[in-house]
Amino acid sequence: MALHLKRDHRGRQYFAISCDDCGTWFTAFDDGCYRYASLRLEAVLAGWDAPAGPDPAHRCPDCVGDGNRVRPGNLANAAPA
Repeated sequence: MALHLKRDHRGRQYFAISCDDCGTWFTAFDDGCYRYASLRLEAVLAGWDAPAGPDPAHRCPDCVGDGNRVRPGNLANAAPA
């Protein structure tokens, strides 16, 4: 799992993910980065393979393949909590 906790310029914690294959980083530059569920949804909609569950592997669109292949059920649990 490539989930990272960072701090913004105000000291607030935010989330970022990185591809487990190539290391490419993804984060949202809006309020979505402050909640993992929101960030995950944005990543999935951007073509990332970011499944829910304990210690999931994250893969960027380039490593997924054509950028459109997402694991079945990936969007089922992607809605922000």
